[in-house]
Amino acid sequence: MSTPVIKHTSQELSAYPSMWDQTTSTFDNCILLNAILRNRNLYDDDEVRYLRQLQQVDLISVDEYYTRSERIINRMRQVGGDNDGVWDEIDRTYVSPIIEKLKVRNFKNLFSDIRNVLEQLELKYEVVYNGN
Repeated sequence: MSTPVIKHTSQELSAYPSMWDQTTSTFDNCILLNAILRNRNLYDDDEVRYLRQLQQVDLISVDEYYTRSERIINRMRQVGGDNDGVWDEIDRTYVSPIIEKLKVRNFKNLFSDIRNVLEQLELKYEVVYNGN
């Protein structure tokens, strides 16, 4: 299976072009993308567009998110958890509430919510995040 790439262009992220020019989400490094595109609901793939609202976060947080996501996804693959059923559960449990907040532009605690998703998945898949 080839890995789709969601490339954020400077035009899409014009408020932060220098910071975001190279930001790329793939199935290898993005929990949110996997959950949205690999769940059982074929009619919600357009929700990826709401992820663009996350452009307001600083680059350090973006790097942290991708690093942690990549480690979780690698571990999921090792233990056989990288499948559509698991992504569907992750979407329903964690990601859908985040997307609902993005739809109404409710950014309160949003980044804490995303970090909580990462923490819960790190616990579940026994991935240690030590800040690096």
